[in-house]
Amino acid sequence: MAAELHVHLEGSVDPAALGLERIKPGDFPSFIRTFKSIAERLQSPDDYARITAELLNRFVDQAIDYAEVTLSAGVVLWKGQDLHRVYEAIHSVSCGCPEVTVKWCFDAVRQFGAGPAMRVAETAADFVDKDV
Repeated sequence: MAAELHVHLEGSVDPAALGLERIKPGDFPSFIRTFKSIAERLQSPDDYARITAELLNRFVDQAIDYAEVTLSAGVVLWKGQDLHRVYEAIHSVSCGCPEVTVKWCFDAVRQFGAGPAMRVAETAADFVDKDV
């Protein structure tokens, strides 16, 4: 049995696949810039579903059968996207991959303040029975 206990969905995307520069190990500012560029490119629930499928395929290839994956829910809301639709898309993909049990975590951005964090929490509450 193998597990991934802290994986950010958006951070799992290969920057080179999007024409972005690879992140240098230990270079946190570069990581944040790249993460932001990736998040900006994710415009629809289908985009999130695609990167979820890619991540799960890598997990299967690596014989990982359990993963706790974080969705940057606060960023999804900040971008004005429908978090319910995004979550339904990624949850559907993860349910379609029986080789990997996925538990989803919603991430709120503390710099955005208490109001946006509460919106993330309220949305997460809508999915309590779906492992958020």
